[in-house]
Amino acid sequence: MNVKKSIIYILALILICAINIQLVRYGIFEKTFDVNQKYKEGKLNYISSSIPKNYQKILVLYSNKDKGSSDIYNNIYYTFNMAKLNYKLIDIEAEEVEKEIEKLKTDDLLVIGSERLYEIKNPNIIKHYIKNGGHTVFLVRAFFNEFNDIVGVKENKGFLKKSLYGFKFEREIFPGLDELEIKSKKVVHSSLDVILKQDADVLATSENKPIIWTNKYGKGRILYVNSTLLMDKVNRGLMLQYISYIGDYFLSTILNAKMVDIDDFPSPIKQGKDEVIYSQYNMDNNSFYKNIWWSDMYNFAQKYNIKYTGLIIGTYSDKTKKPLNELNKLQLEDIKYFGRRLSEVQGEIGVHGYNHNSLALKGQMNFEDYGYNEWESQETMEESLKILKNSIENMYGNIKIYTYVPPSNIISKDGKNAVKKVFKELKVFAGLYTGESENGVLYQEFGKDPDVLGIYDFPRLSSGQDYSPELMWDIYNGIAHYGIVNHFIHPDDVLDKEKSKGRTWNEMKKDLSNIFSDIYDRFSFLRPITNIEAYTEYIKKEELKVYITKKDSVINIYHENLIPPAYHYLRIKEDKISRIDGGKFTLIDKDTGLYLIEANEPKIEIKLK
Repeated sequence: MNVKKSIIYILALILICAINIQLVRYGIFEKTFDVNQKYKEGKLNYISSSIPKNYQKILVLYSNKDKGSSDIYNNIYYTFNMAKLNYKLIDIEAEEVEKEIEKLKTDDLLVIGSERLYEIKNPNIIKHYIKNGGHTVFLVRAFFNEFNDIVGVKENKGFLKKSLYGFKFEREIFPGLDELEIKSKKVVHSSLDVILKQDADVLATSENKPIIWTNKYGKGRILYVNSTLLMDKVNRGLMLQYISYIGDYFLSTILNAKMVDIDDFPSPIKQGKDEVIYSQYNMDNNSFYKNIWWSDMYNFAQKYNIKYTGLIIGTYSDKTKKPLNELNKLQLEDIKYFGRRLSEVQGEIGVHGYNHNSLALKGQMNFEDYGYNEWESQETMEESLKILKNSIENMYGNIKIYTYVPPSNIISKDGKNAVKKVFKELKVFAGLYTGESENGVLYQEFGKDPDVLGIYDFPRLSSGQDYSPELMWDIYNGIAHYGIVNHFIHPDDVLDKEKSKGRTWNEMKKDLSNIFSDIYDRFSFLRPITNIEAYTEYIKKEELKVYITKKDSVINIYHENLIPPAYHYLRIKEDKISRIDGGKFTLIDKDTGLYLIEANEPKIEIKLK
């Protein structure tokens, strides 16, 4: 009798458990889990110091008469603005060039951002400035023999007939970056065939040809870039660090942030058993992503101090015309499950789309190339997003969505407006930083979106799970430029032979761990944040102005419109920091004199030894 009762109790318990599992699967308890994802836009309380008179300045000579010069101009403009440098732009052929150069002090900097040196009205004024102690950077090679002597060229044979590929550092410049050697077409140079003077100090080469060097002329110094590589947007970090290299001291402002976005996540998990997973783990796809993949991602977050922003995709249906289907309840369970896991590691939930069809109307993208369908109207886009929004709220409660990433990085202005209309609290569009020009592709600069008021753009600087010099080049350029990592990964890459390059998850996981560990080991100070947190930090720094002076063994940094803390890179050529008032300092690299400065007061005093 007791045995029978025990069997009944066990069967009853199994039945109760089975019922509860089904209730959960069908969403009966969906609203019991709320995501605390809130952002309050309050008043910005700035503090400021007085502005010094003789702060360090940069004079930039530019031209927009040819594409190469225009590309360099754009890179200077965006790099210098984000770094909060005090610079003045003047056309290289303007009459005022001579007068502006005469104003420069020896601790100021002259940057020449065009190869059209023949348009300078009086080249001798530049020679005179350098000879008397000035510092000058030539950002692009120029066949201009009148400057051969001052830049350290013994013999100039004209342009090389073939492009050079790759990049090798001969001197240290920035941690991580200067440990890379690029041997591919990732870095391309149009260069001059030159023989340098003996005293010229070569900083970088390509195919054994000098690409960047310094030279002394009189009391001054010159850095010369024998290449067109700084026309490429991805090399902005390299450009800024080489500009900082030439003077006795140099300050740039950084965001100090590390973001990792997971595209197509949470999303419906592909049903069944893919061989690449089953052969390794004896699991179906669903079990793998829940028990193996997420466990590894969770461990990365803890070990390498990472926060994730996940981008929800509702369905892989290709419908773009009415009537649109509600999202599948069973598939929503996958989304709900991973949303919970993401919240447990203080992640942010953003959106990728109702489905994976880019929000574009007829003629607004190359639909056939992607196998996508055009949307019939902006109204239909909005309806699809409302379905997604309602499903998200049913799963997570009264959640606010702040980030949108377009499928395949393609979106039209109509699509942007549709997203903002449905997700009214939206703050961030995240697209691409670089790439080939293509109809509809969202290429961005950091800052205000050009199409939608109140939205800011945060482009990805790197993506993928392939640990390579080329990928780390992108990552380290971002850190060297604005102190920012913005890396994207895709969970389903492991199921795609082309994207995974035939690797198993164990192999991809090892590469991803190497990527994250390199960043963490070299730049542990980078703050882990989500996209909405990055937006908040960017807004705080938008109106910031920074000035620097040096007298004897004291450097002063002055801030206008500061919301502390602010973060800076400070490069000091000869001295070392002994004390700082109003902030903190961390030595990043002793060999290149690179420091991280945290400013907590509007005026910072740094004493050197």
